[in-house]
Amino acid sequence: MKNQIASISDGKVFEILEELQQRHDKNPNDRLKRLTGYVKRFCDSVNYNEYRDKGYPIGSGEIESAHKSVPQKRLKIPGATWHPSSIDPMLALRVLRADDWWDDFWVQRNQKLLAA
Repeated sequence: MKNQIASISDGKVFEILEELQQRHDKNPNDRLKRLTGYVKRFCDSVNYNEYRDKGYPIGSGEIESAHKSVPQKRLKIPGATWHPSSIDPMLALRVLRADDWWDDFWVQRNQKLLAA
C-alpha cells in the first residue's frame, strides 16, 4: 500500500481508485471494500498535490492544534453549559477572530444591514 499512498499523494487518486476496484473485483474482501469506499468517498479531500501547490497544510497537526485553541478553549470552561443552538454561532465568531477576519465580518455585516 505504500506505493498507492505515494501515488495518491502525487495526485493519482482516481488511478488508485480504479486499481483498488479492479483488485476488489478479482478478489473481494471486506477490508479492500472498506478502503475502496473510503477513497471513493473522500477523493475530493485527498488532492494533496493540489493543496501543496497552493501552500495548504496536508497534515492534521495544525487542525488538531487549532481545535484545542479555538473551540475547545471556549467550550470547556469549567461549569459552562451550552445550548445546541448557541454552539455553532459562537464557534463561528471564535473562528472569525482566530483567522483575523473579525473586522471584515463586522464591516460586511453593517453594510448588509444598511442596504436592507
